Amino acid sequence: MNESFITMKRTIFLLLAIIAFTNAEARQPKRGYRGFLEWSSSVRSDNFGVFDIHGNLTMERQSMFYTGFSTSHGYQINPMFFIGAGLGMERCGKLEHYEGSMTGQDSYEIQYVGTKRHIRPYFSFRIGIDF
Repeated sequence: MNESFITMKRTIFLLLAIIAFTNAEARQPKRGYRGFLEWSSSVRSDNFGVFDIHGNLTMERQSMFYTGFSTSHGYQINPMFFIGAGLGMERCGKLEHYEGSMTGQDSYEIQYVGTKRHIRPYFSFRIGIDF
């Protein structure tokens, strides 16, 4: 087994353990500062150019495992709308490659009138640049 696959299995196991032992409850967001810290993992399939012994270039598809975090901070305008900005960083272990991002974020939380729900769906929109 390669190292990135073992790292991915450990990461998934850690995430499932955190979810299993976390007891979260949805609360009404209050007006003012609000910050988020997010962790992500992904498997991406990319095309890479490879030169053979005769100098011919061929394209090969390889799967890469990325893991990273992002944070966004902003202002909760009212119980439904949030606007903010954030930074993120991801690492590809196989390539020893880092990616960074800067984003602007807007989100809208769906409100249920007169009911208490433990699940609060939301829509989020981010736009930004990678470097």
